[in-house]
Amino acid sequence: MSNDPLLLWVSDTNQTLQNVSAGRASSLATQSPNVPVPIGGTTNNKCGQTYVGVCLVHPSRGSTEHFFGFAEFITALTLIAVVFTISDTRYRFRIAVAPIPLIPISYWVSTAIGILVLLSDIWFAERWLLPDFLSDQVIWQGVLGGLFLFLVLAWIYFAFLNPARFGRINAKRYTMVMYRIIVRGDDAELATIADELGRSVQRIADMSFSAFRGGPPPDTYPRHARYAHELLLLIGNRKFCRQVVARAPGTAIALFQRISEKQSYYLPVRQFTKNLSAEAIQNIDSILYHEDEGYDSGLLGYVKPFSAAVFGDYRLVEGLGGSFGSPLDIDYKAVNTWDAIQASSENLTFESGKGFPNGLARASLRHANGNLDHRIA
Repeated sequence: MSNDPLLLWVSDTNQTLQNVSAGRASSLATQSPNVPVPIGGTTNNKCGQTYVGVCLVHPSRGSTEHFFGFAEFITALTLIAVVFTISDTRYRFRIAVAPIPLIPISYWVSTAIGILVLLSDIWFAERWLLPDFLSDQVIWQGVLGGLFLFLVLAWIYFAFLNPARFGRINAKRYTMVMYRIIVRGDDAELATIADELGRSVQRIADMSFSAFRGGPPPDTYPRHARYAHELLLLIGNRKFCRQVVARAPGTAIALFQRISEKQSYYLPVRQFTKNLSAEAIQNIDSILYHEDEGYDSGLLGYVKPFSAAVFGDYRLVEGLGGSFGSPLDIDYKAVNTWDAIQASSENLTFESGKGFPNGLARASLRHANGNLDHRIA
């Protein structure tokens, strides 16, 4: 081994540097045993703080190009509110009777979305700590925007694509909405819901009861059946029957066809039947006066859909007459106000029974003419 002083000094210096490097590495490993010691570089630690093992970071400032910020949310919400306010009664009715309480759900969901959108804008503008996996504002805007879009699509679905009908889930809601509109008595609203009722009237008849004769069903029956029973009583309102005759005769046709099919003659339709028949004769522009003969009225004169459904089935007329609810049992006060044209409309009405077998139509005609002749006299 050489005894050159210069070589000895260089060797001692290298040994010292190696010892210092080894000491620093050992110290770092002792202080942070789970963090690997970088070799030939520096640590890029972006966590501002660690809480329960979650890395919290300072997010970058929010982008100036918001696709669903608070301003966009307020604009969309205002537009939806305006559209709902000026929308037709038909679509407001469909939203109100949806199988789910769509209006309360929409209010609370919109409130939550608005709060979260506003909070996210403030949070990213102030660069407060967030978990690393939530530090991208685009994710927040995408999730909240998607939730708001789903809410809008739900409204469109129940208002246009698949309007709700009377059922087990919405029986109470459907009945209460109908009750409020009929009590309010606005002719335009009554005409609209009279037409909308046609989509549900057969289901209402099926859910009601035909086993009892008079009186409401007992409390032991299913709730949806009790509401169906009350709804059939509710549509006996005279103003509502007037709108059914003038604007929605298809609703009455569907109801009486289902009663004839099921032979459910003891449904609570006495008031509806009597008032409907009286209003159909009272209104000389009703469908009843356009079903006289085929050579005058075309196809309706041959088919006679309204007359055949309401007056053309002898069993229906007699069955409803058992509860004094026959379409021939017209209030004498209404009969006394008829003029000559209205009094002669019975001939148009009962000709709808032509073609029924076994003389049923002729028997119905004799019964009806005798009944009306007695009333008019």
